[in-house]
Amino acid sequence: MSLISSILCVIVALEHFYIFYLETIVPASAKTAKTFQVSQDFTKDKMVQTLF
Repeated sequence: MSLISSILCVIVALEHFYIFYLETIVPASAKTAKTFQVSQDFTKDKMVQTLF
C-alpha cells in the first residue's frame, strides 16, 4: 500500500475505535450524547444502552 492509503486506513480505524468506545464503554456520557446529537437523558435509558 502506498503511504497515503495507509494513513487513510489508520484514520478510518481510529474513527471506528472512537465510535466503539462511545457506544460500549461510556454510553451514558455527555460526550456520547453530544456526538450522536441526542439528550443525555435519552442515553441513560437502559433500552438505549442495550441498543448501543
